[in-house]
Amino acid sequence: MWCCNAGHGRTEISSAIAKQAEALDYAPPFQFGIPQAFELASRIAELGTAGPRSVFFCNSGSEGGRHRAEIPLAYHQIQGQAPAHG
Repeated sequence: MWCCNAGHGRTEISSAIAKQAEALDYAPPFQFGIPQAFELASRIAELGTAGPRSVFFCNSGSEGGRHRAEIPLAYHQIQGQAPAHG
């Protein structure tokens, strides 16, 4: 909601924002988990192809690209398979 220009003065948008704020205004994904996020992640994961199905929500495409590189790196570091830095 804070990062998207969705238009100015559009009643349907301000009404949707107000409705959401009554339930929960903002929940940083690294600090909170809310049922709706888990439900959406499950629905998205079901659409995936064969193999592990995980969902990670980001705020932007650049953030998504960064985490797409960092998550596998962190996994391999935990497994003791960190790449050699030279």
